[in-house]
This record gives sequence, C-alpha cells and structure tokens, in this order.
Amino acid sequence: MLAVFSEGALRWTEDRHHRRHRHEDDHGHPNFLHCYNEDGNNCSLQGSPSVIGSNLTAGASIAGSTPFEIVAGVASKRPFEYFNQRGARSVRSRLGELVSGTGMSFLSLDVLGVGPDANIYDHSELKYAGDANPWLIWTNDNTGYREYMRFPTGIAKVRAPAPWFIHGIYLGSPLGIAAIGGSAQVRFTASPGLPSVQRDAQPLTYEVGDTVWEAAPSGGTRFARRCVAAGTLYATVPASMPNGTVSTPGTLVVNSATGLAVGQYISVAGLDSGAAKKITAIDGTNVTYTLPAGTVGPGAAISFAAPRFETLYAANGPTVTTAVNLTIATEQRFVTVTASGRTVTLPMAPFDGETHEVKGNGAFTVTIAGNGANVDGAASYTQSTNRSNTRVRFNSTSGEWEVR
Repeated sequence: MLAVFSEGALRWTEDRHHRRHRHEDDHGHPNFLHCYNEDGNNCSLQGSPSVIGSNLTAGASIAGSTPFEIVAGVASKRPFEYFNQRGARSVRSRLGELVSGTGMSFLSLDVLGVGPDANIYDHSELKYAGDANPWLIWTNDNTGYREYMRFPTGIAKVRAPAPWFIHGIYLGSPLGIAAIGGSAQVRFTASPGLPSVQRDAQPLTYEVGDTVWEAAPSGGTRFARRCVAAGTLYATVPASMPNGTVSTPGTLVVNSATGLAVGQYISVAGLDSGAAKKITAIDGTNVTYTLPAGTVGPGAAISFAAPRFETLYAANGPTVTTAVNLTIATEQRFVTVTASGRTVTLPMAPFDGETHEVKGNGAFTVTIAGNGANVDGAASYTQSTNRSNTRVRFNSTSGEWEVR
C-alpha cells in the first residue's frame, strides 16, 4: 500500500486469519489523502477529506463526502466549498465555481436558508465573462442577475479603463470615529429620478452627501442632486404607519414596529417641533432614536422625514415660469413671474449660501416671502420697480435672506 498520511492517531487490529491495518484518526476517519491498496481491502475515503490527485476520479470518493478534486488540472467533482449553517440562515462560499453557459466564475458567496440546497437569499459572484468584458461582480436578488460593480482594465477594450487610485478609494469614513469625521458612508448612483425604494421595497434613506447623477442629462438641465439634509424618501405614504409614545427622551414606544427599520429618519408629531430623528435600534416595540429630546403623549403620529437635496446645474440653469403664487423648491434657482400681484415664497429651512433670483416679466412688481426667515430684515420683500430682477442669498449666521 502506498499512502500519504494526514494528522491523527494511527490504529491497527489483528484477527486469527490475517492481519489488517486500519489507518484512522480518533474519529474513525481514514488518514489517507490519496491511497492505493493491492488487495483492495480497507482503502476508502470517508467523512470530509480534501483530495488533490492525478488520477482519482469524481466517483472514487464515497457519496456524502465533499472533496475538492483536481484531475489533470480540472476541478472534477465540485468547487472548493465552505458551508456553515446556523439556525434559519447559512452561508456558503465556493472557490473555482462551476457554472453553465458562458464565462468563468472564480468565487461565489451565498446566504441561504436551511441546508446547502435551500433558497438563495443573496448571491455575489466574481466572474470573468470573456475577452470582451472585464471581471464582473454579480448579485442575485431572486429576480435575476444584474451587474453592480465593474473595474474594467485596458485589455477589456472599453471606452476607458478604471482609474488608478494608488491609495484606494474612500467615500466618507467609518461611523462613530470622530477623529476622522465620523460621517456616514457616501453613496453615488445614477438614475432618471430620485430612487425612493431600496432593494427590499422599503423607503430609501439618504445621508448627507449622497449624490444621484442624472442618467440621461441634457444641456441646461440638472446633472445631479446632492443630499444636504438626511432623510427617508418614499414614493407614497404607507397605508398604515405606527404611532407611539415618548416618556423617556430617546425611546419611542410604538404600537407596532412594522414598516420601521434601523437607519430610517422619522418625525413624531409634537416631539421637538417635528424635527427629524434617526432610528438607531428596534427592540420589540421600543424604538431608540437620536437626537433624543422631549416627551409626547400616547398615540403621536409617526411619519418619515424626507431628505432635502440641492440641485447641481451648469452655470445657467433652467427657468421656472409662473403666472400664479408659487412656493419654490431648493433646486429652483431662477424664477420668472408673468402676472401682476403675485408672491414667490422661498424654500423653508434653506442652507447657507442658497441663492434664488426672481424676475418680474411685465409692468408690475413681485413680492418675495421669506417662509419663516426674514428677507432683508422683514418677513417679505416687494420689488420697487417694474421688470426688476431680485437675487436673494441665505446667510445662516444672520438667519435671513439677503438681497444682493
């Protein structure tokens, strides 16, 4: 017998007819990685050996074992696999994954239900898709595959290869590390509009700095929107939102936590003037939030606090034209009024340096209302001459709009 031994205890037994050697570890598993026995007795592979051989075929290992077999340079039975099951979820990783169709998978990572063949809840795969494509990373959300990351190289013959970042790519910083800012991770994406739901169809949360680029920009229109006040965006108000009570600042006791999730921004009626609060933990019906403030009685209505964005334009942005009274949004910088006796109301809660220009296009003047902040020392400002153009810029130190 020729054999390569692995670690473990070595046992042998003898009967009255002939001698048999059993090479096993303390658990009764063979000590052979690759073996051959001339008389065919007691030569088997059991348990979970790792096999690397030159002529050992896939059928040579006993059913139920999970070897990684390389035959003539080919993984002949299955990829090198790690499987770890804990409760209702398990994780699986495969190196040298075998896939059907075109392309070659190098590594796959899965989150599954119970058992190695259970439903895949999440799948990521590093895959080479041929000379015309770079290495691709794919993800599966049970509705199909989609590419979510690409680092093209020069050999891929794409329009431009990936840039060279000699020190890596850092967006934001780890949460809670004050020495380096302690800010949230920043997200960049492109979309025809502002995405309002995340992967699981829940409302989408935006942090300060998150930027949404226009997927198909055109001249004179916005090319991106950047979040300047964190919040949770939703396409429609959920049919049923929970209500709650705050007896201890920082803890909201709700009638149901359905629809709420850690990281969302909410507003509670009557609490801290409705200021946005970020959910940091949910334990049953106890919802922890920051910044803690005030108390509120039972049944207070809860709503999502929407984010605010500034719109990024070229130097000459588009014009909003109106013949009626209008409350403008943060991104509406240039406003032209075409009828007399009209009022343009500025955005509430502006950011420092926010600028708007209001033009009266006719023989009349326009009134500009501050919407809670003064305009040059008064609640509103009325143009003094017909066809005037008034530029206002918010100064956060003085807390008012300045006519410039």
